[in-house]
Amino acid sequence: MKASSIPIFFLVLLITALSFVPYVYADHRGKSGCVYYLTQVCFDSEISLCWDSPRYYRYNVWATPDNKIAYFALIDYNFDVAEKIKKQLQNITETYNLPHDYMGLPVTFKHDPLFNVELPDHDGFNKSVWITLYNQSGYTIKVDIANSTEKIEDWDAYADLCIYEALDLYLKGNVSQAKKWLDHVIRMWDGYGIKDREYFNNGGKYETYKLALLYYANSIINDEPLPFQDELVDRIWKQQASNGGIHTHYRANGDYAFSDTNVETTALVLYAKIPDPKPSSQAWYEDPKMFGIVMIMSFLGIIVVKTFYDMR
Repeated sequence: MKASSIPIFFLVLLITALSFVPYVYADHRGKSGCVYYLTQVCFDSEISLCWDSPRYYRYNVWATPDNKIAYFALIDYNFDVAEKIKKQLQNITETYNLPHDYMGLPVTFKHDPLFNVELPDHDGFNKSVWITLYNQSGYTIKVDIANSTEKIEDWDAYADLCIYEALDLYLKGNVSQAKKWLDHVIRMWDGYGIKDREYFNNGGKYETYKLALLYYANSIINDEPLPFQDELVDRIWKQQASNGGIHTHYRANGDYAFSDTNVETTALVLYAKIPDPKPSSQAWYEDPKMFGIVMIMSFLGIIVVKTFYDMR
């Protein structure tokens, strides 16, 4: 082989070899993406809380339920940020004399069983009261507490409320009734998501956070996986955006263009410990950055090889 043809041969050999090597797509995916979203995208150190969502509710901050869920979700992943959220929630509870749990964290009278806190004796659920507490750094700080005097008459048609009921019964030792409520929600799965009353009220939009709730409750109450667990997990991760956040609303075809990512949904996915998605891969030449790197390295390789042979 002539020395002048060596660089070309080297380039052809390199590109041929690389064409058989998949390139793992680097993005904010899986649970690490959720952590990134909560701590780097939505957490504001000035208020020590996460704001709601990037697109529609950038300056809304829900102390409950969003930040309480974020606190528990982040304990195992970013203890420093989790502790900052916890202390701020405790400060808010004390300052505004909010109903609270044994840790001094505000309660909602809905989500509490998620955190091993029993609900008071009740017959169904009451509608929520949204209270604006204060404004700081351009943010509006709010709480959601389900302690109005108005009952939700058809609460058993809403998957999230049924799951909170199941978890509460489980905490109180009534496992058989807890399983009945959980089975009630499992029957709402239609192959695409949870088709409950909110699905119909919201124009045929599913809600991702209810998938995370179902996964979590099933892992606590039942001894075996959901019959459609793989499909449920796959559906959750299909709603993850490039910034790591999880879209809340989606349609059967997977479209979530009308939806935003938000803290509550993303934190629930993280808190439920949804298994990470299977690594997605693509050929190196399908990714612009990787393509550029390969071309530069190939060019440098040619120069090195040519220089070596010219010196001989």
